[in-house]
Amino acid sequence: KNTLTTQFKLYSISTAINSDRKGYYDILDKTTNLFINKNFDITPWIQWHLLILKNAMATALKNIDYIILKTKFWDKHRKKALNERQIKVLNKILDIGSDNFEGGINTKKYISITKVSKATAVRDITELIEFGCIKQIEGTAGRNVRYEIILPI
Repeated sequence: KNTLTTQFKLYSISTAINSDRKGYYDILDKTTNLFINKNFDITPWIQWHLLILKNAMATALKNIDYIILKTKFWDKHRKKALNERQIKVLNKILDIGSDNFEGGINTKKYISITKVSKATAVRDITELIEFGCIKQIEGTAGRNVRYEIILPI
């Protein structure tokens, strides 16, 4: 066995089944209970499993899109002199999705994530803007200024 080879699952049927445990047990009961399923028709069982497989594949495609987006972002910014704090914040935004980052990053959130002083947070954020990693969200200013990550096209 080659120790350098890593296995990567593109999709996980068990995770998809686990996400609908109730549906799994319902379809299991409906298709294996001979009092309910007198003809032992397993068509609903097959249909349920195909739907679960389809959901697993859709999730896999979303994960691949995310990996590509994150890779493109880091390819673009690889040579910039980012510090560990900046990398941590950018990865956090990329990992949860900029849409899910509740209004973008601001100084207070940056401080909360990195545990630094306000002056350091402001300096780091200013550098991120200069490096082209983030930009100010239009319509925000002053105490309510927020920033969003600039995703590659």
